[in-house]
Amino acid sequence: MPAKSRSNTDVQSKPLVNPLADHIGYAIRRAQMTVFQDFCAAMAGVKLRPAEYSVLAIVNRYPALRQNSLAEMLAIKPANCTALITKLERRGLLKREKLPVSGRAIALTLSGRGQALLRQAERIVNQHRRRIQNKIGAKGVRKLLSLLNNLYDDGFPSNHSRS
Repeated sequence: MPAKSRSNTDVQSKPLVNPLADHIGYAIRRAQMTVFQDFCAAMAGVKLRPAEYSVLAIVNRYPALRQNSLAEMLAIKPANCTALITKLERRGLLKREKLPVSGRAIALTLSGRGQALLRQAERIVNQHRRRIQNKIGAKGVRKLLSLLNNLYDDGFPSNHSRS
């Protein structure tokens, strides 16, 4: 005679506790999803995804940045970086220029259109950052950033493969 199974109503009559709630990777992923959803919704009007905004912000900070340095800063494969750059270049936001020092090295700069869009995006990002700060406070933001930076600044986990 088969064992009698508990019905869904028996299981759900008690509050469910997520067994992954104390797993750091799970918590980071859930937080990232929440932050990215807010970011993407806020940036929908300017049509920038998080990675695209990151490229524009970094290139703005470091004009004539080499493409390989950008890939390293973003911790992504050079091929994925090239795809991002191509997309932004096609939109007229970014310019690639071969460096005279090396026929292969590529320097990246923002176009005038890219600079204008970044200024608009920065205002949106500041609002996004304020929404996060309103949830966890300025001190919480500083502490969270410090803790997260410790995870990857120390080389743990090791970065064997880039996405």
